Amino acid sequence: MAEAIEVREVDDFFDEPPHCPFCGVQTIEPSEDGCDMDLHACPHLLFYASDGGWEHLSDRARQEFVRLGVMAEGASEDEIDESIDEITSRIEIPGAIKLATYMGPPSLFGAYLGYAPVEWE
Repeated sequence: MAEAIEVREVDDFFDEPPHCPFCGVQTIEPSEDGCDMDLHACPHLLFYASDGGWEHLSDRARQEFVRLGVMAEGASEDEIDESIDEITSRIEIPGAIKLATYMGPPSLFGAYLGYAPVEWE
């Protein structure tokens, strides 16, 4: 059995915007008003999602979800019935890292970024 993705819990994605652990690209750039953000997807970014849905899902992550039986070939990520937090923690791509942040009670809403080295590195 392959090793599951390494999960690192962080405080949030806006006060300290996350950077790719492989190439250093700032993945999320918050707007000045703090109400919105821009996503900068480098080749290492597997996914960006929250408990509210998917913002980015790479072909590589999509293939991994098909391999794990989480989604059918050609299906939309909107058709996945399982918790985003749970299924992203099952990824078995070597060297993959997941950053997770959770809001405090009462919402406990989560947001998730996943990265992995690319084959040519």
